[in-house]
Amino acid sequence: MGWSLVNTYLLGGSSPKRDEGPDPYPYQFFNLALAILVALQGPLIVMSQNRQSMKDRATAETDFRVNLKNEVGIEALQREVAAFRAEAVKRLDMLERASLSSRVGREIAPKTPGGPLGAKPESATD
Repeated sequence: MGWSLVNTYLLGGSSPKRDEGPDPYPYQFFNLALAILVALQGPLIVMSQNRQSMKDRATAETDFRVNLKNEVGIEALQREVAAFRAEAVKRLDMLERASLSSRVGREIAPKTPGGPLGAKPESATD
């Protein structure tokens, strides 16, 4: 900034008119200042983007590892639930069989000694 003031007022040879201002219409000095600003900021912006992409890559890798760990844990839980379910089905099957056998045992009449052929008809004894 100081360089521009020194160059404009002191080294310019003739002082600029107050009506025109320090940089007349084509705005060459203003364009030069903007070009320098862009030239200085460009690499900084690119470096900032590279740092952000490195951070994003690290975050994505961390997320992948966490998701992989969670997936392994979920698969282990699924196996445990499947084993529990198989054991429950096995026990229920055993209970149903026991219930069925006790019900069948109650419905079938007990056998008498000698069986149905060994019994004598009552009319024959009279």
